[in-house]
This record gives sequence, C-alpha cells and structure tokens, in this order.
Amino acid sequence: MSKELCFVIDQISREKGISRDALLNVLEAALLSAVRKKFGGRTNIDLRISPKNCDIEVFETKQVVESAVN
Repeated sequence: MSKELCFVIDQISREKGISRDALLNVLEAALLSAVRKKFGGRTNIDLRISPKNCDIEVFETKQVVESAVN
C-alpha cells in the first residue's frame, strides 16, 4: 500500500505542481481528522506519514498511572 501511496502522491505533485511535502501535510491532516471522528474526537491521537516510504503511523498517547481508578 505505501508504495502505491507514494506513487500517487508523486504523480499528483507532478501533475498539479504542488510540493510533495504540502501534499503529505494535507493528507496527514485529513487522515487525522477522520481517525479522530471515528474514535470519538480524542485529542491525544497523532498521525504521521513517512516522507521516505509513505508508511502511515497512528499513535494514541496515554497517561501511565500507578493504579487504575474505576
């Protein structure tokens, strides 16, 4: 998938004259918005697309506590 994603990003960049970095930033923002919508608007979610190989990584930051309070 990441190989195809890189190919499409490079193709759009050439055809539309938009920098590859700008396309990656817009795609990151759009995917992050979709992930937050899917998982209830959590603000502690981060998403990164590797500029080198277009791998997508999604992280959720959590706070570690001594013992759970329930």
